[in-house]
Amino acid sequence: MRWNKLVLVVILILFPCLGYMLLQSGKNHFVTLPYLGPSDVVETVVDGKVISDTIYHKIPDFSFVNQLGDTVTQEDFKGKIYVADFFFVSCPTICKEMVKNMAKVQKEFAGRPEVKLISHTVNPEADSVEVLKEYGEKHEADPSQWSLVTGNKRDIYKIAREGYLVNALVGDGGPTDFIHTELFALIDYDGHIRSFHDGTTKDGVDNIIDEIKLLMLEKLRKEENR
Repeated sequence: MRWNKLVLVVILILFPCLGYMLLQSGKNHFVTLPYLGPSDVVETVVDGKVISDTIYHKIPDFSFVNQLGDTVTQEDFKGKIYVADFFFVSCPTICKEMVKNMAKVQKEFAGRPEVKLISHTVNPEADSVEVLKEYGEKHEADPSQWSLVTGNKRDIYKIAREGYLVNALVGDGGPTDFIHTELFALIDYDGHIRSFHDGTTKDGVDNIIDEIKLLMLEKLRKEENR
C-alpha cells in the first residue's frame, strides 16, 4: 500500500519535471538538491566509533508584520517549503517581473498548505501594512499562502544578508543602505536553503516550481524509508 502511494506521487509530481531533473543531473537518476550556505561538521563518539554529522545553514528566527497587520514568525513556516524574495512596492524594474513570477508559484500550489511564499519589502519606511495590503490585492496574493512583510529595516537587511544569503555586499541597514536583488531563495521543510534562481525569468520560476516538487518527493521518500 505504501509503495502504491509512492508510485502515484511519482506520476503526479515527478514526471512533469523529469526532463528538467535529467538535464540538471546529467545522469539517468533523480537529482537531490544541494544544501547551500555555510556548514559545520560535528563529530561524536558512539560505541567507540567516531560519527561525523554535517550541520547545514538554517534561516534564523524572525518576526515581521504581514499585509493584514499580523505578526509572521518562523513558526508559521515550520515544516513548510517556501520561496523568499526581497522587493519594494514602488520598484520600476525587476520587482514587476518578480511579483508576477511569485504569483505563478502561488497559482501552481494553490490549496497546498505545505507550500508558502514570503516577500520582504526593502523599503519599509514607505511600504506600510496598508501599502502592502493594496499591493497584495492587486497581485491576488492569498495571505494564507503568500506573506508580504515589513518591519525594522535593520532586521530585514540582516536576514537578507545573513539568513537568506541573497546579498553579499556589506551594509548595516542604515539610511543609505539598500538591497536590490532578483533572487528567489527556495527553503525546505527544515529551514535549509536548497537553491537560488533569478526571479525575473521564466526559467527561474519554472525551476523553482520543479524543485518544490522535488522537495515534496524527497520528504515522501524519507517517510517511506523510516
